[in-house]
Amino acid sequence: MRLKPGIPFAHIFPAIWQLSGSFLRSSLIIALLIFSPIGTTQPLTPIAGTGSTYPNQENQLTISPDASPHDLPSLKEFITTVSNGDETVVVGVYVPGVFALPVVQQPDGDFGYVSMKPEALTQFQLADENHVIGLLAHNYLSGRFFYKLIEGQRIVIVKGDGSHRTYQVSDAYRFKKLDPDSNTSKYIDLSTGKELSTRQVFNRFYRVGAPHVTFQTCLEQDGDLVWGLLFVVAIPLDLPQ
Repeated sequence: MRLKPGIPFAHIFPAIWQLSGSFLRSSLIIALLIFSPIGTTQPLTPIAGTGSTYPNQENQLTISPDASPHDLPSLKEFITTVSNGDETVVVGVYVPGVFALPVVQQPDGDFGYVSMKPEALTQFQLADENHVIGLLAHNYLSGRFFYKLIEGQRIVIVKGDGSHRTYQVSDAYRFKKLDPDSNTSKYIDLSTGKELSTRQVFNRFYRVGAPHVTFQTCLEQDGDLVWGLLFVVAIPLDLPQ
């Protein structure tokens, strides 16, 4: 299934996570409501374009995803640029002819953090616990390039020690949020028409199945910034190299 380019998109699962008595806020927060205390009186819909940043944790690579395929570095050059010696973390994503982007890690315990750097993706900590590589980005930043991923496309995930593994895009999934103002809203799978809960959507992409990569950003429709969600899934093709 080929992804349709040019569709605008915005927020992803606006929600709040309560941890040690404090609330972690972001302009782009993944489906963490399923872990939040019931009945919270805190605001559940952060405003677009706001949220905390951690400048000292940002990778300093400045490869623009807007560059033409001829401007992208080779895979070898890219690996050299992003490697930091840490074999435990993802540091880059390389899609031949499409983009080469560094990956920023969430600060410990801040599962709602998403980088505000224009040329960066963010790895989702909770997904990593389930052997899933979750990659997040704001729609108005690097997340817009998730729409350039098509079925069969190869993606190289680079670790900090320079090792890398190739994945292949298997499918893309779009969901409509039935109640944009509610964090407990149900979702409609636009390919099947099936209604799913927030928990079911989260589990489907971050807890169930064999190890894989999930790219997540959001869908905007007719000016509605929280209209829906986009997930692009890629499965491994080979062993780590």
